[in-house]
Amino acid sequence: MRARLTLWTCGGCGKPRGIHHVCAKRRKGRDRIGPRLTVTCSLCGKPVGSPLAHTCSVRSDFARRKAAQARAVKADARKRKRRAAAARKRARLKERKREAAVRRRQRLAEAAAARSRTARSQSHDRDRHEYGDCSDENCGRKLCQVYRDGIEAGRAEGQASGYADGYAEGMNAACQAS
Repeated sequence: MRARLTLWTCGGCGKPRGIHHVCAKRRKGRDRIGPRLTVTCSLCGKPVGSPLAHTCSVRSDFARRKAAQARAVKADARKRKRRAAAARKRARLKERKREAAVRRRQRLAEAAAARSRTARSQSHDRDRHEYGDCSDENCGRKLCQVYRDGIEAGRAEGQASGYADGYAEGMNAACQAS
């Protein structure tokens, strides 16, 4: 406990007056002259009316720590939310890039197919085709002519032998049935 004796008290702010006093002027009043004893607690700094009835309350930083922890929790939640949004954004961007690559590949394949179709249709180079795929009856390429002649000869021979075999089988079947 700390006791302080003052002789002159300011009427405006209630503080002890000394030689150098700057008044806050919270209220009207006259300066008081006379002895005045004030007792303050040395631990908490609060005025003590009765030393036996005073309960000293030591200041604690619990409220400050609790508020700081609440701010930290909110900040962590904001950071997690921001990170999750950034991850979703990255995933959407990755998906868009993948889809764009697929579309680009499809366009390139379609363009290549169109180029090959137009190149084939624009210039029929008779020296640059397969003899088996040649459908031009007037193609002068030697391989195409030989292939066409072979197909025609084979077809005629096949029809003749097939007709004879089929006729014989049909006759045998008809005889056996009757």
